[in-house]
Amino acid sequence: MSVKLNVRQPNLPTFGDFGDFFSPFPSFFAQARPKTWLPAVEVVESADAVDVAVELPGIAAEDVRVNVKDNTLNIDGEKKWEREGDENANVYYAERQYGKFRRSLTLPASIQAESAEASFKDGVLRVHLPKVERLRARDIVVTQG
Repeated sequence: MSVKLNVRQPNLPTFGDFGDFFSPFPSFFAQARPKTWLPAVEVVESADAVDVAVELPGIAAEDVRVNVKDNTLNIDGEKKWEREGDENANVYYAERQYGKFRRSLTLPASIQAESAEASFKDGVLRVHLPKVERLRARDIVVTQG
């Protein structure tokens, strides 16, 4: 499976009650807000590997791509908007996020890209990236001859 994400700027932060200032005008200001999102990511480094988990609820595995270049893990895809029910119904609240996304993560260690594995289950993408074996000092036996 191949998975890939695009990095986009998160929604702008609200400052205290200032965000509520625009609530009387939701339809006008909702259109002005960025329509991008970033899935939550967890990166864990162990002695032998770097493991990455990405929360992608509501996204099909075939809509996600992953690749590694140098020491950067790229994940991108798209969460498609699918409306159920009456197409003429009015939407009063729409807090779910849709659209394309991209994450580019600089990995904390050198990894073996050819041995990387990715799996997708229950809306969570897991990428296992084995580390490059360290060069170890070893004794060299000297023989006569």
